[in-house]
Amino acid sequence: FGTVGGVQDLNEAFADLSGALTGNQAMQASGMVGRSVATDSNVGTMSYLGNDLDGAPVYGIQASADMGVNSQGGVYYVQDLAGQLVYSGPINPGSQLIQWDGKNAEGEQMPAGQYRISAESFYGGQVKPATVYAHEQVMSVSVGAGNEVKLNLANGQSLNVSDVKEFF
Repeated sequence: FGTVGGVQDLNEAFADLSGALTGNQAMQASGMVGRSVATDSNVGTMSYLGNDLDGAPVYGIQASADMGVNSQGGVYYVQDLAGQLVYSGPINPGSQLIQWDGKNAEGEQMPAGQYRISAESFYGGQVKPATVYAHEQVMSVSVGAGNEVKLNLANGQSLNVSDVKEFF
């Protein structure tokens, strides 16, 4: 009976420890509210960022491209969700950040919403696809099933903290 009681006490202690760790993770993750994270998706949300010095609205979307070692730069492509190319631009050597101002190739402001970003990397005359990670803003934090800490993103998705590629 003593062994059974000891095992039960140990199980209770582990449950208490698990709850405390989850609470601590949620508290730390709450510091991410308002900041951005790189997700495992290449679909990002272009949204209103504020106004420029002239009072005009500014829109944008950011992503990171894994260009690979020794990349000589590349090109990124922005498509609407119907697959239409709306913009392409250069990625400088050594850079991995993609910033799109939401304007198409003709300089017209595109509507806020979701866009697919892809990229290619240049290596000594060869072109190779690059992996792209869209950035999304963290709106809130919640604890899901199994005590997993979730980041609730501006695009309506929830993401486990362990699935974040990079924090900004």
